[in-house]
Amino acid sequence: MNPFKKHICDCLEKATGLPFKEICDSLEMPPDESWGDYGWPCHNLSRSLKKNPNLIATELKSSISTEPSICSVSVKGPYLNFKLDKKANLTLFLEFYIEKMSNNIR
Repeated sequence: MNPFKKHICDCLEKATGLPFKEICDSLEMPPDESWGDYGWPCHNLSRSLKKNPNLIATELKSSISTEPSICSVSVKGPYLNFKLDKKANLTLFLEFYIEKMSNNIR
């Protein structure tokens, strides 16, 4: 799995309590690059929480910390958008790639 996507899914899993796979399956690329690198629709939670998805996105934003690899978390309508820190994520990508290559050598 893409290490960037995995990291965002881990953050969302902690914040929402939803299953990791369900989160990853619904994580998508925003239609406008200026919104972020990944977007997550909060429609998934609106029925169970009985709240407007826009409000859920706003509430979730405050519960997700921007870690070194996540530059910012923003809300655009019912979507929670993530901008990645390209430099920090290069390290994450290289670790992922080296691990994958070392597993292929064995």
